[in-house]
Amino acid sequence: MRPYASGALAPTVALAVVVALAMPGAAAAAPTPHTSAMAFFASLPGTASTARFDALASGDTIASGASTEGLTFHYDFGGVGLIATDGTAADAGGAFDTTSAPNFLGTNDLDVLVDGDDLVLDFAPMRALGLFVVSAETPGVSLFDGDIRLAVGGATASLDIDDVQATLADGSRVYFLGVIDPAATFDSASLGTFGGGGAFAFNVDDVVTAVPEPGFVETLIAGGIVLSRTSRRRRRRSIVHPLEESTWSA
Repeated sequence: MRPYASGALAPTVALAVVVALAMPGAAAAAPTPHTSAMAFFASLPGTASTARFDALASGDTIASGASTEGLTFHYDFGGVGLIATDGTAADAGGAFDTTSAPNFLGTNDLDVLVDGDDLVLDFAPMRALGLFVVSAETPGVSLFDGDIRLAVGGATASLDIDDVQATLADGSRVYFLGVIDPAATFDSASLGTFGGGGAFAFNVDDVVTAVPEPGFVETLIAGGIVLSRTSRRRRRRSIVHPLEESTWSA
C-alpha cells in the first residue's frame, strides 16, 4: 500500500478510452482537443471494437510493457501494479460504478489510480483517441481543472470540471478527454496527472478502437453511455495526503 492511503479512500474514475481513425477529407485541419464526448463522437465515424478488460479476472496484473486488447501500457507507479479490477481485487469493499461492468483499470493499491500514476499507451496508428474519466472527487475541492490531461497527436485535452458528461448512480461524475487529428496518424498517447490541489483517485475503462464506417456516430450516440449500477463502500469517501495530513471529502 502507498504511504498516504487509508481506510476511507474517495473516488472512482472510470475512464473509457476511444481510439479511432478520423474522418476523411479534413487533411488540412489541426489536431483538436475535446472535453465533450458528443462533439468528439460527432466527428468520429467508424466501427468500434471495445477493450473492456472483462476477459481478465479481477486482480490480474498488466505489467509495464505488456499488451492487452490492442493496447500496450507503460508506467512506473513506484512498485504498485496496474490491474484489471471490479473494485474488490485489492480491497474487500463493494464493487464500483463504472461505464461497463464488471472490470476497469486500477492498481493493486486499493483498486484505484491516483495523482502521479501516469500512463503511456502504444497502439496501431490511429487518428483519434478519447477517454472517459469518472471521479467521486468534489470539483473545486479535491479535483481541479487540468488535474488530468491527455496528450496525443500534438494536442492536449485537459480536464474541465464544469464539463460533466454524466453522473453515475453513486454520484460519481463522468468527464471526457479526447483528441482528433485529421491530418496525421499517431501511435502513442499519454495520460498524465497534474494535481496541484491535492491527491485524487480514478480508474480507467472501455478502450475503443475503430475503423471509419458510415453510421457509427448515429449508433453510438443513440446507444449512449451504458452506466452500471453497482455498490460502492463509503471507504472511498476521502483521501489523506501523506505530507499535509489533509482530508478532502467527495
